[in-house]
Amino acid sequence: MEFVRKHADIAAIGIVTDLVPLVGENRALVRLGMGQAGFERRGRREYRPGYQALLEALSVPAERVLSRELGWSVGPSLNAAGRMGNTRLALNLLLAREADEARRLATELVKLNEERKKRTRRNEERVERHFAEHPARLAQPLIFCYHPELEPGVSGIVAARLTEKYRKPVVYVNPDGEYARGSARTWDGVNVLGLLEQAADLFIQFGGHPEAAGFSIAFDRLDQLEQILLERFTASIETMRAQGREANQQSTAVYHLELRPERLGYRLLRELELLEPFGPGNPEPILLLRKVRPVNPRYMTNGEHARFSVAGAPAFVDLIAWRRGREIETAIAEGAVLNLYGCLELSWFAGRARLQFRVDRLERAD
Repeated sequence: MEFVRKHADIAAIGIVTDLVPLVGENRALVRLGMGQAGFERRGRREYRPGYQALLEALSVPAERVLSRELGWSVGPSLNAAGRMGNTRLALNLLLAREADEARRLATELVKLNEERKKRTRRNEERVERHFAEHPARLAQPLIFCYHPELEPGVSGIVAARLTEKYRKPVVYVNPDGEYARGSARTWDGVNVLGLLEQAADLFIQFGGHPEAAGFSIAFDRLDQLEQILLERFTASIETMRAQGREANQQSTAVYHLELRPERLGYRLLRELELLEPFGPGNPEPILLLRKVRPVNPRYMTNGEHARFSVAGAPAFVDLIAWRRGREIETAIAEGAVLNLYGCLELSWFAGRARLQFRVDRLERAD
């Protein structure tokens, strides 16, 4: 048991970032790794020097290492080393024993992650130009994307963002040396690993799980792969509709709790955090704010994202809609009333915390 307690912090990163179902012993390991299992004083565990240095470099307090921090800050920073061809950097950081060395390596890793973000943005821009030239690709029920100018190492990240933007499953492929490498990401419960299995003979190797999968493939087989995946996925949709139900219909509710905007606050956040860790098998509670009007918008990234308020919500709570800035702008211009579905979270920037309601879905309610 002592070995498990000692290394659960590292295990928790892998479990969360690889989207492993958070049930059974996986859930127990993550709770232990986050210091929520009751063994650590005041719910805070001690981290190895490299882990502690990385938290400091990311401005993440040690007592706030929850599933969101693992999945959105700690995990991506460590993964950046492999994506950028310097896996040894992350390994050396986690093995570091001296605080000074750990801080130096953590700073280097964070800088490398910033380079990874720049590469991601470049790839996203190339993908958007590609879709602008080939708009028919966006009309397909499954988005398949390959371009010879895409840079390697960030396929999973870009694939995930494309699913969020276009709300369809995505297969994203880029050159990577001798072969092409791809990532598949789910939308609305599509089993992307099962989808890839229908073209198994084409791959050099492939694997993953229903929500996220990856593969390598020879360049001359890409056209055949696209054709098979589109044919099989389209056929599966038609079969499910013929049976009288929509494809990938979810059995879970659209939301878990409806509440008034004035209920948003730190007390509610603390209550929700008792249900941590969140992820596959234990989804983050979805809250519904019904019939609210967005006001006081602040737009970011040329209007792609929006921060705003709604009547009744505390002044210290922001509402943020990633990649839905133009929808919010239209709603405000038209005086629309909206139903907002999302999650309450604590956002850290430059060492300062801000409570925010993250809008994951919105719909007109007027």
